[in-house]
Amino acid sequence: MRAAVALGGKHLARVCLDALDDEGRVLESIEDAFGDAMTDVYVLDGMNIVEPDADRPVLQGMFVQELSSALSRGLDVFFINAPNGELDFWRDTLGARQIGDFIVASGARPLPVYPKPVRARPARQARPRLRVLGRRGEPN
Repeated sequence: MRAAVALGGKHLARVCLDALDDEGRVLESIEDAFGDAMTDVYVLDGMNIVEPDADRPVLQGMFVQELSSALSRGLDVFFINAPNGELDFWRDTLGARQIGDFIVASGARPLPVYPKPVRARPARQARPRLRVLGRRGEPN
C-alpha cells in the first residue's frame, strides 16, 4: 500500500485496499468469480498512445493482448483502470469482467480472438426473373 501511495497511483491504491488482502493476495471473491487461482497481480493504470496512427481500438487491443501474453504465466489477474463504458473493449481483448467496481481479467483464460473475424454477408442475389420460353426453348 505504501508503494502505491508513493507512486501516486489512485487506482493502484484502490486495488490494494479493496481487492487484495493484507498479505497482497487476491480476495477469494475475485478468484471465485473466475474459478481460477491467482497469484500475480498486474495493475494497468492506463495507456498513452503517442503515435496518432496507433490510436485505433484494433491496434490497442492487439498491443494489450501481446502484453498479456508476455506477462502472464496463467495464475495472474489484471486490474484495468478504465471507465465502465470501455468494458466491452476489455472483454473483447482480454476476456475481462466487471467485478464490483473493477474491470478484471484472468491470465488463466485463453485470450479471445481480437479483432473479431468479420462475417461475410451473403452476396445479394439478383431477383429471379420470369422468362417464358416458346416451343423451341427460345424466349418470347
